[in-house]
Amino acid sequence: MKKALSLILALAIILTLAACGSAPAPAAPAAQSDPAAPAAPARDSLTLMTVMKCESMDPYSGSYGEKTVPRMVFDTLVDYDQDGKFVPCLATGWKDDGMDMTFTLRDDVNFTDGEHFSADDVMFAYEMYAANPAFAARLSVWGTVEKLDDYTVVFHKLYPYAALLPSLAEQFHIVSSKAYQADPAGFADKPIGSGPYKYVSQDVDGSVHFVANEDYFKGAPSIKNLTIKPPVDASTAVIALQTGELDLAANLPMAQKALIESDPKLKFIEKNAWNMIMLILGGTQMEDPNLRKAVYYALDLESIVLIGNEGVGAPATELCANQIMGDFKGKVPFGEFDLEKAKEYLAKSDYVPGTEITLSITPEFASVAQVIQSNLGAIGINVKIDQMDLNSLYAVMFSGEMQMTVTYIGNPITTIENIIDAYNTPPFDTLMHKTPELDAAINSMKAEVNAEKRAEYILEALQLIKNNADYIPLFEYPSTAAYVSDLDGVWDIFAASYMYYVNEMSFK
Repeated sequence: MKKALSLILALAIILTLAACGSAPAPAAPAAQSDPAAPAAPARDSLTLMTVMKCESMDPYSGSYGEKTVPRMVFDTLVDYDQDGKFVPCLATGWKDDGMDMTFTLRDDVNFTDGEHFSADDVMFAYEMYAANPAFAARLSVWGTVEKLDDYTVVFHKLYPYAALLPSLAEQFHIVSSKAYQADPAGFADKPIGSGPYKYVSQDVDGSVHFVANEDYFKGAPSIKNLTIKPPVDASTAVIALQTGELDLAANLPMAQKALIESDPKLKFIEKNAWNMIMLILGGTQMEDPNLRKAVYYALDLESIVLIGNEGVGAPATELCANQIMGDFKGKVPFGEFDLEKAKEYLAKSDYVPGTEITLSITPEFASVAQVIQSNLGAIGINVKIDQMDLNSLYAVMFSGEMQMTVTYIGNPITTIENIIDAYNTPPFDTLMHKTPELDAAINSMKAEVNAEKRAEYILEALQLIKNNADYIPLFEYPSTAAYVSDLDGVWDIFAASYMYYVNEMSFK
């Protein structure tokens, strides 16, 4: 109201002056552009807020989990493209015969210390990872590595479906082996790689500063000066985007989406990729397959997303996220809400009306659990929600006492085979109800080298898992990011992988 009154008063003053015959001031001449004048230079500095604080610039230290920071300095054998598919980086290509994956390497790459890249640097990286027990899980994916010549290496996998390419893209950083061996203790302060940026310094707060590698083999980055900051709370991050202190912020909550999209200077992206939220039915109380099928058909996934997760996410139609399903997408559909079927299966089950079934969750799934409780209550299943911290939840899962739980399944190095093999993977193997038929399909899948034949076992296992109804997908959960609208080259896949290739970006 005050603003409206001020506008009215201002208008009245203007009209009064006009009525008194005040002549308008002559218009200033329009500025003439000088065609010979140089165009204003494009912005070449970017500040990015990532998802974790940088602990060390030594990728082999075992204390480093952030993805974007090391990828600025150290290349990997393969990269993601904007569709999440794998493309060559330090490798020019690869061949996979089922158990062995052979990589041919680029012969035109130098590290920023001038040393030439070769297979020796790949072997050194593997040896450094292998020497640190913190990386044991990675070695189970990589297997062993053999050098054939200066520009050819072979990864001998431990099993056919090892998620080798995604693991190499995310976790296999290659340094200048000569620089590292010259000063192992000081390498973190003077890291040398072949990547698009050179390390400059790190602040006390964890912010890391870089300058462009003008000799980068993929071409000099448009962004010449880069600062990567550790995460702050979402509200602070949005204000920093609005004031220009940040140009890009990873992993913002969906609650900030409306505010960000209301600002024409900002853009918001969300990407469903690897995360699926699952309901797992375990323990002796859920041994009856008819009871599990009653639960499966009673779940209204639309309401679980809309009410339980504030409308964020996509109701499940597959066992796991689309990025993981790949060619198997749509082959075995999940997510079939049918109350009549649910009641029929419940009537055939050994469930005693009124018997309490416990749904154990962490606080983040409280609302989702309440909708599940309501869905199952509608057919007569009595659900008790037990909320606990993550450590307590895992303790119950490992004990085999879990009856129902909601959890995340999937990450960038997960394959469809990994998802299926959860029946053999702790702690899920202590919960779930593997049948002889499913066990046989899983074992055949794991042993099969031929991809086409393995696909047949995968389809068989997917159908058996659906029939088993103890591994129930609920919804895909999106990953997010926000950035300034004059920044190009921000791919949706960055939000899902938490790995941002800044050398692909430029300001308009």
